[in-house]
Amino acid sequence: MLDLLKRTFTSPSSISPELVEGEHQLYLPTENKTITYQLKLSKRRTSLSIEIKQHQIQVKAPYWSDLNVIESFLIKKQSWIIEKQQQQRIFPVNLNTYQTGSKLLLFGHWLTLTVNHGSKFQLSLTNDERLLIMTIPRHIKKPQQYVRSKLVQFYIQQAQQYVSPKLQQLQQEMNLQAKALEFKVYKRRWGCCYASGLIRINPMLMGAPHWVIDCVLIHELSHLTHMDHSSAFWQLNKQYCEHCDLSKKWLFEHSHALTLL
Repeated sequence: MLDLLKRTFTSPSSISPELVEGEHQLYLPTENKTITYQLKLSKRRTSLSIEIKQHQIQVKAPYWSDLNVIESFLIKKQSWIIEKQQQQRIFPVNLNTYQTGSKLLLFGHWLTLTVNHGSKFQLSLTNDERLLIMTIPRHIKKPQQYVRSKLVQFYIQQAQQYVSPKLQQLQQEMNLQAKALEFKVYKRRWGCCYASGLIRINPMLMGAPHWVIDCVLIHELSHLTHMDHSSAFWQLNKQYCEHCDLSKKWLFEHSHALTLL
C-alpha cells in the first residue's frame, strides 16, 4: 500500500527558480545521511505528498512550490522516511512487475511468478507453493496488464475459498450474521462493513497469514453490532481477536507488498 504525507501550501506570488522536476539530493541532519528523491510538479496539485515505493522516495508538489519549503518538510519527516525505507528493504525489489521473477505473497509466504507464452491461458501453483506458473496466449499485446488482471482473479479465487467458510465459522462463534459477502480490490483498505449488513473484503488480503485475515474478518463482523470504533466496538472485537495490534502492525509493514495496483 502507498504511504502519503500531505501538507497544504499557500501559493506564493512567483515560482522558485530552483524548483525543477527530476532527481534531487538532500542531507538529513538527524539521520546523518543523504537521500535521493524524485520531484514531480503539477499545476492541479494543491498539497505536497511523499511516497515511498520499492525503497524510492517520490515527492509530488504544486508547480509553484518553494524548494526550501519542500525540503524543510522532508527534513521534518526524515525519521519516517528512513523507517519506511528500512521496512521495505526486507522485500524483493522487483515486486509487481508482472514478469518472470516477480514476488507475490500468499497466506504469508512468498511466491515467485513464472510467465510463459503458449496457445491458451493456464495458471498453476506448484505443490510446494513456491512457484506460481502462468501461461499467457502469444497474441496478447499488453502482457503485463493481462498478467495483472489474471493475478487479481487468482486472489479473488483464493479469497472465495478461504474467506467464505471462515466467515461462516466466525459468524457462528460471534452469533452475528452478515447479509452478504463481496470481494473488491481497494487501494487503502482491507475490508469494510455497511449498515445494510454487506461485508466487502479486499482479495489482496489473501497475501497475509491466516491469523491476520481472521483478525480483519472479526473486525468487520464486529461492525455489524457497532458501526463505529467506540469502546464497545473494541470490547466486542477483542473478545474474539487476541492479535489486533500484531495484525495491524503486520499489515502496516507489508502493505506495499499486498497491492497489484
